Amino acid sequence: MSGASVDAIVIGAGAGGGIVAAELAQAGLRVALLDRGRNFTVADADDNELTGSHALYNQTGVQRFGPDATEFQTFRGDPGTPASKVYADDYRFSLVGWCVGGGTVSYQGLSWRFHQKTFRLKSLYGSIPGSTVEDWPITYDDLEPYYEKAEYELGICGEASPVGPQRRKPYPMRPLDDDREAQLLFPAARRLGWKPFHPPLAVTSEEYRGRPGCIRCSYCIGYLCEVEAKSSTAVTVIPQALKTGLCTLHAQAVVREITVDGRGRPNGWSMIRRQSPKGGTAENFSESWEGTRWKAFSAIRITNVARQAGRFWDFRARPDWDALRGSRSRSTFNRAHDINDLFITNDG
Repeated sequence: MSGASVDAIVIGAGAGGGIVAAELAQAGLRVALLDRGRNFTVADADDNELTGSHALYNQTGVQRFGPDATEFQTFRGDPGTPASKVYADDYRFSLVGWCVGGGTVSYQGLSWRFHQKTFRLKSLYGSIPGSTVEDWPITYDDLEPYYEKAEYELGICGEASPVGPQRRKPYPMRPLDDDREAQLLFPAARRLGWKPFHPPLAVTSEEYRGRPGCIRCSYCIGYLCEVEAKSSTAVTVIPQALKTGLCTLHAQAVVREITVDGRGRPNGWSMIRRQSPKGGTAENFSESWEGTRWKAFSAIRITNVARQAGRFWDFRARPDWDALRGSRSRSTFNRAHDINDLFITNDG
C-alpha cells in the first residue's frame, strides 16, 4: 500500500478505534486502521487456564493479548510521588489488551448505559469540597439514540433494568438462559424486596448477524472467545469496515511519526511494523504513506490540554454472590444476573 492516499488514519483498533474506522469507511472515506498488537482469530483460542488467560498469572511470562514484557508505562500513586517505570508483568500495568479489538477481546462484556441521574450529579448532591463535579452539558436523552445504535451494531443481549435508564427499544437479543446461580439468586433477591434482572452483555444469546450464540463455556472473562460469541470490535464493526473495501487494517504496526506540511497541518505518517516469528525477535522496518483530508480526534489530547487526564473515574463496586450459592455451580459464567436497586437512591 506504499504511496497510497487515504482520507483518515485511526491509530488504535480497540473499542473506540474500531467503531470510528467503521463509521468513516461506511461514510465513504478511505481509512487506514493501525494497531500495535496482533490480530487474533479463533485459531488462537486457548482453554488452558495457565496460558490462555489475560491475567498476570499467565505462565507464558507475558500478557496473553499483549503487550510483551519489554513494554512499560509510567505510574505514580499520587501527584506528589515521582513517576516510576512499570513493565507489563507488573500488577500496576494496565490490563487492557494491546491487540486488534483491544480490551473487548477479553473483557467481561457488561454493557451498561449511564443512568439519567448520572448526567446531573451536581444537581443531585451539590458541590463537593475538593472535587470538580459538574452536571453534564448534555442529557441521557441526547445520547440514547447512540447507545441504541451501538447495542445493535455490536450485539448486546439482556433486559432493561427495573430502575432505569429508560429505553426506546429492547436489547437486540434476549437474555442468556438462567443457570443454577440465577435460580438461587433471583428468589433470594426478591425476598429482600429487590428487583433482580438479566444485565446487558456483549455476548450473543442466539445467532446474530452470522455469529453463533454463546455456548456458556468456562473460558470467557480474560479469554479469547472460541466461537466469536463475544461481541468485540474485532468480530463486529472492524470486519464491517473491511468489507467496504475502503478500510485497510495494519496489525503489529506502531506509528512512529505524524508528518506535517509547511503550514503545520498533518499530511502523512510513518510506522514501524512489528513482526514476531515464533521463537524469534521482533523485526522492525518502516513504511510511510501520504494522507489527505486529515482530521484528528484525540480524547487524550483534549483532556491533557484541559489538565483533566486521569483525574476522574466512574467506579461501581460489584459484590459477588458466593454467599448466596447453596452449592457449587458447574458454570463459571456468572454474569447473567444482577440488581441495580442501590445504584442511585437520592431523588434530588
